[in-house]
Formats: sequence, structure tokens, C-alpha cells
Amino acid sequence: MENSDQKNFIFILNPTAGRHKALELKEIITKKFNEIGRLQQCVFHFTERPMHAMELAREYAARFGENAIIYACGGDGTINEVANGIIGTDSILSVIPAGTGNDFVKTLYSKYDPEYVIDNILNYKIKKIDSATLDGRTFVNVSSLGFDTIVGDKAKKIVAKAKFLGRGAYFIAIFVCLFGKNYSRMKYHFETIEEQGKEQIYENEQDFVLAALANAQYYGGLFHPCPMADLSDGYLDICIVDRISPLKILAMIPKYIKGTHISEPVATFYKVKSGIIEGVGEKLLVNCDGESFVREKIELEIYPGSLTVAYY
Repeated sequence: MENSDQKNFIFILNPTAGRHKALELKEIITKKFNEIGRLQQCVFHFTERPMHAMELAREYAARFGENAIIYACGGDGTINEVANGIIGTDSILSVIPAGTGNDFVKTLYSKYDPEYVIDNILNYKIKKIDSATLDGRTFVNVSSLGFDTIVGDKAKKIVAKAKFLGRGAYFIAIFVCLFGKNYSRMKYHFETIEEQGKEQIYENEQDFVLAALANAQYYGGLFHPCPMADLSDGYLDICIVDRISPLKILAMIPKYIKGTHISEPVATFYKVKSGIIEGVGEKLLVNCDGESFVREKIELEIYPGSLTVAYY
């Protein structure tokens, strides 16, 4: 553990994440820092709009440099914004998990209960992790293409009309989307590393159901697409699932949740340093830490050891 005496603890709180936990979190954090006599080292800032967390993180990183630990207090979208704000600086990223899925911390933390993290707030450890870019935007968790993004967008629309459904909306969306067009076509060029350490170029064009681009191991609140992903190995792990029938998609989902799909012949895995993916006949539907968008082509690259994190 580093000496925390000189650190400024910056808490960027998303008031809409995790059923509006932010105000409660601020009270718990304030109480903890009062108890240890360090409240003067704390700064709290609530986000007010999309990308505000990125702006705030950039501002505090410029102000405090290596003496800032900037906490993303929200879900994976908030973490993504804070990471984009501090990448390339000496400031430290940390997380108080307060979202719905809290996927990124599942790879990094030993426990990811927010009250446990707050109770042990000064007992952090420091490490360097990789970050990746997708069309120039930094991400630290998992980006994806295809069916799961279609389902995620549909689930958001269902929840907007029936909030009581919660996570159940995702499973309803799966069944709704299964019987529409549930595959896409892409071509890709990957710079990969083989098990023997040999670098190799892979190029292919194929129909696919989904593709996960994983720096960490979990996403979507449920899924474990690349159980071998390591935040500090210098590679993105990519899982591509071939076009399969709706019934086979249904059979694959429990395995994709548990991470046991790695032995399925329809799932192909690559360790990638950089790559290009292009849509064929249609644009790519992309999800990056909860934000979905369409692109004709995406470029991705890994940046080893580019981000310093405080973890618990």
C-alpha cells in the first residue's frame, strides 16, 4: 500500500447509476473520512450530463497529478468516462462499485461491495493495467459487436416502459430478438500472438452472432466471454461466435454466462495487439461499456500498462 498522506481522494458520483445510490454513498464516504480525520483530502462531484465524468476526471488529473486517486462511483459507463479523462496522466483510477452490473471490478477486486471498499478506503493496492482503444476512445472492460448489443438496446427500451422488470427485461429482449435477424457479417484483420509466443496476422470474412473484445473478463451484468482475459498481459482477448440457429443461441447463452463456451467449436478466440473490423453489407452495431453506436469500421489497439489503478 502507498502512503496516502499526500493523496487527494476525488469522488465522481453518477446520481442515476444503480438505482440512485450516489447520495447514500456520499454520506457513507463522508462519515468514513470524518472518522479517520481526513475529510479535508476529499472532493465530491456529481455528474450532470453524458461525458461529464470524463471532463471532471481530466480537470482533477490536471490539478493534482499523481496525488489524485479519482474514484468512479457508478457503473461501467462511469468507469469508462473517468478512464478516458485520466488516460495519459499520472493520476490513479479507482472504483466504488455503484452500478447495476459492476463488471469491471469483478476482474480486479477481491470483494466488490461498495461499503467494504469504503470501509477499507485507505487499504488500497496499486498496479498498472492495460487499456485499449476503440476508434480512439479508451475502454478498460469489454466492448462487443452484434447480437448482444441488439439485445441490450431492446432491453433498455423495455425497461424504459416497465422499470419493475429490472434485469428480467434482458431475458425478454433475448427472446424478442432471437427471431429477427440475429447475425451480421464482418471482415477482420488482427495482429495476434500464438500460444508459443509467435506473432501472426489473421484475416477472415464471416457471418457471426457476436464478438467480444475483452480487456477484462465480464460484461453485461451476466456474461463471461473471455475467462482467460488478463488486465496486465498486453493483449485484448477476442471471442467470435459464428452464425448459429436461434435454438443453438439459446443453448449457448448459459455457457456464455458461465464462461464454459470456450470449448465450443463455434467460438473462436484470439489474443490481439491491434486490429480492424469492418461491416460487410451493413454497418457494425457496437457496444462500448454500455454505450451503443454504429460504425462502418472500427480500429482497436491495446496499450500495455497505460493506466494506474488503486484496487481492493
